[in-house]
Amino acid sequence: MLMPRFSKESQRCSPLAFAFFAALTLLSTDLFAQEILDEWSDVDRIIAIGDVHGDYESYIEVLREAGVINRRGKWIAGETHFVQVGDVPDRGPGTDKIIKHLMKL
Repeated sequence: MLMPRFSKESQRCSPLAFAFFAALTLLSTDLFAQEILDEWSDVDRIIAIGDVHGDYESYIEVLREAGVINRRGKWIAGETHFVQVGDVPDRGPGTDKIIKHLMKL
């Protein structure tokens, strides 16, 4: 099972982070069983970011600079596909805020 990694300063997993990664693990099982699509239609662009490590401020700054969200954190990217890869939790204290924002998007 995919489990979040945590820094030595924070060995606990918040309930929200655990639920997010548990759901992601279940969903990924279905995704791997399906045919992989390597072409998409109706996609303006793909934005991928990774390894945000709980750094909420930098995460938000990257999405704003890429034109994915506005000043209020709302989606403005139309038919863009946003892909988050790598670690969401780890070093920074903003893991729960990032997960909540990802769920809103």
